[in-house]
Amino acid sequence: HDVTPSGKIAQRIVVHKKIPERVKITVDGVPRPASRCWLPGGPTGLIEINWKARDIGFADDPREYPVYIQSHVLEQLQRRVPYKSHIYNFVLPLLKPKFHRTTDNHFLVEFWHTHDKIGYLVGVRLSDCVLLKTFLFLTMQGTPESDRLYHKLRLTRSDIEFMNLDSLAAFRDSDVRKDPALTRIFDECGCGHLLRMTTKDFSDASPAGYAENLRKYLGNLHRLIAQPPPPPPQPTSPAPTGRTLWGQNL
Repeated sequence: HDVTPSGKIAQRIVVHKKIPERVKITVDGVPRPASRCWLPGGPTGLIEINWKARDIGFADDPREYPVYIQSHVLEQLQRRVPYKSHIYNFVLPLLKPKFHRTTDNHFLVEFWHTHDKIGYLVGVRLSDCVLLKTFLFLTMQGTPESDRLYHKLRLTRSDIEFMNLDSLAAFRDSDVRKDPALTRIFDECGCGHLLRMTTKDFSDASPAGYAENLRKYLGNLHRLIAQPPPPPPQPTSPAPTGRTLWGQNL
């Protein structure tokens, strides 16, 4: 900024345009269109995103890889979490990523909405780059939370999809949020914070009335939640036999 002769502060802004590098990356024998990952860096301009293999979890690889992203990531994110704009939510996951190594060359990157983890970006290490392939909502198959849902409730991928637990909509339902049994079981599986998310920025109206159907589908949910002990049995008098001896029933 500069100070004008009258004492006012004038800011000078220089605008640059950079066309993203678009390439086709072959994964599993299929060429996939992808774009180079850049992020806005405020007054410093665009920031090129590169990740070290050791940080991802590949301890024997000293290289640093450029990061590319498929459009499928944004499409799935918007489908599962219908937020008005996710563009700024990409800043922290890409600049300060939290990795989870999965199998072979694949890994997960935590994706947060403000203070709440809502899912993962699925990445793969290739010969000369890292590719972000898609977005997984927190409960979808392949996440640590989906493993907990299976071990706790025996929920498979088809169960989660059938009950619409693979998107934020079910967790925004006001009846589900007020249900103590559902809240506790989701807390135990690492998904309970979705029921407490502030969702005023989301475009869709919050649904209601889903809790009863969800409880019916789960069926044995009540057995997984601690119930109060039954009251002790009350003492009962012996049944009269109809005969008496010295005034006592026999």
